[in-house]
Amino acid sequence: MRIIAGKFKGRQLQFPADKNVIRPTMDRVKESIFNILFGQIEDAKVLDLFSGTGALGLEALSRGAKHITFVDHHKDGINFTFENIKSLIPQMPVHSNPTKMVGQNIGGFIRTDLNEHLALIWSDWQKAVYNLGLSHANFNIIFLDPPHTLENPEQIAIEVLPLLSNSGMVVFKTESEKYVELFEKHFSSVDLRDYNNNIVYFLSK
Repeated sequence: MRIIAGKFKGRQLQFPADKNVIRPTMDRVKESIFNILFGQIEDAKVLDLFSGTGALGLEALSRGAKHITFVDHHKDGINFTFENIKSLIPQMPVHSNPTKMVGQNIGGFIRTDLNEHLALIWSDWQKAVYNLGLSHANFNIIFLDPPHTLENPEQIAIEVLPLLSNSGMVVFKTESEKYVELFEKHFSSVDLRDYNNNIVYFLSK
């Protein structure tokens, strides 16, 4: 798994051997996603919810995004995201254990701003969305790749709407094509793509 384009092009990313722990977005799917997002990445503020390895957010950073906020509930996800950040940005301050970073800690919501371009949040998605809303965070692009075991994952795309800028887009990766009708009630544009059984919705506000 690698960075496909931009200033970190060709750099390899770490990912778990056990795909049941974290399911990284494969390069061919990631490339297709960013082809559709062409022209929208540069200077964008990006939320990578369920970041896992951080592959989507780091690809956006490589292509010129202004700021990336990574969120994951699992310790492995936070660790892989942080290790991949460090591999791309050697001058990043080293923390021996990213899941014990000193940051803003509010009821299980732990945020650490690594620099002016990167923030890492260890939290479940509900607390993350709630606290980001309290801080009036606003994103041009929101990546959603929730675990397949999560119930009603389609509701997450609706819950993040208050965090989306007026011309923003939610990129929702899932296994089901049955959410089109629901999304059409909440988004001005719904574009569904099937990448070899990897279903991706591009949802415009």
